[in-house]
Amino acid sequence: MGLLQEKFGLTTADELGIRRASNLIDELKSAEPTSSPTNGHGCYATPGGVR
Repeated sequence: MGLLQEKFGLTTADELGIRRASNLIDELKSAEPTSSPTNGHGCYATPGGVR
């Protein structure tokens, strides 16, 4: 069962709506490990910056 189906009973992201999508994004971000190797923009950090 997918996340949308499990949490909201929906089958596609189009059914989610902006408010619920935003809340879901915030929830997923807060669940990310704090030792993530990204630069805070979803890109993996590399020495000397993002390439």
